[in-house]
Amino acid sequence: MKKQFTANFSALLLFFCLWGSHLALAQSGSISGKITNASTNEALIGGTVQVVGTTLGTVTDVEGNYRLAGVPAGKSIRLLIKNVGYKDKEISITLNASENKVLDIAMEEAELFLDDVVVTGLAVQTKQK
Repeated sequence: MKKQFTANFSALLLFFCLWGSHLALAQSGSISGKITNASTNEALIGGTVQVVGTTLGTVTDVEGNYRLAGVPAGKSIRLLIKNVGYKDKEISITLNASENKVLDIAMEEAELFLDDVVVTGLAVQTKQK
């Protein structure tokens, strides 16, 4: 009797563990899209898309495409988008469980100014014997 109870309990426990893990996986979604230059509409290579406050992030491919999987669902999250030579952009969105959201992002060029550089040279005459 005790062996049968233990076997039934183990089977029931396994069922709830598997069912619970399925629910945990369903509490996330994914975000994908393309990052482009706002003025020329060209794809931006090597841009980063990161969920603020987590270690979740990705980099755009050679066509400017990105995909973030396992994004927490059911609450508002902030995405931070960065690319060298462009203004950082932060976007707030909310995902539903198992939702696959497409989010295309146009980035504006940053105005980069450098200070003047002054080069001074001195000539020294030497005599050789």
